[in-house]
Amino acid sequence: MRSALEIETLSLHHQWTGIRAYFLQKIGQTYANLGDLDGANTIDRQTLTFCQTGNYLQTQGRTLTGLAQLARLQGHPERAQADCLQSIEILDRLGAKGDLAAADRQAGLRWDLAGDLPQSQIYRDCACELFTEIKAPQQLAKIAARIDK
Repeated sequence: MRSALEIETLSLHHQWTGIRAYFLQKIGQTYANLGDLDGANTIDRQTLTFCQTGNYLQTQGRTLTGLAQLARLQGHPERAQADCLQSIEILDRLGAKGDLAAADRQAGLRWDLAGDLPQSQIYRDCACELFTEIKAPQQLAKIAARIDK
């Protein structure tokens, strides 16, 4: 039987590893925002592995959305689509509306690039609906302007 101290220590370890996954994802996003796509890709791949090992699903979904953006910007539409779809599946299952909306937005941008405007519009509409629901007007403006970040 485990002591209360052992249980508390395990709980703290789990909390810290979850925080680590979150911050790794944010670091990858920062690299991407600064234009270092290769650095962002490296960090995001490490984050994804860490999330899969620790079962941090929401951060995994956010990381996949970031990887989809990177793939799209680097001219890999198939990989972008696969990462988007995986992200959407995870985030939808969790009910993480803000992150799901961001993934839908990213999918819409991917289809814009491919020239498939009807498919793009489906994802943009989903993102708009979710961003409206969570009251995120700045994100709605990004979709309307087709802003990339």
